[in-house]
Amino acid sequence: MRTLVAGTTRIRNRLQLDPVLNDLPWKPTLVLSAGLIGVARQAECWAAEHRLPFKRFELEKSITNRSQSLPRLYAQMLDEAEAVVLLWSGGDEIGLQWLADEASKRGLPLVNSVQKISLRLRGT
Repeated sequence: MRTLVAGTTRIRNRLQLDPVLNDLPWKPTLVLSAGLIGVARQAECWAAEHRLPFKRFELEKSITNRSQSLPRLYAQMLDEAEAVVLLWSGGDEIGLQWLADEASKRGLPLVNSVQKISLRLRGT
């Protein structure tokens, strides 16, 4: 399944993401990413490690306000997605609550992993 993976930009390692992706109830065939630091970039690394292709979407350069550009980007990604994975703290990360709500409205399989985000680096 074409799987959109998004989440917080505050993590820089895969300690919390890998267990979520490894235990999905479906098999990803393509990872859709916003290419931002954090979860999206780590999902690209996970895809490469598992020999899966990924597609990186780009923010509109003409819109400098992320609170306006991210929902547009996520809408484009949802149009191609067959499933959605979110990893975030449930706080005020831009667009993630909207993304969860919209995925549910569209009837897409959703893993909405809300957890305390660890900033620890691997091995520390």
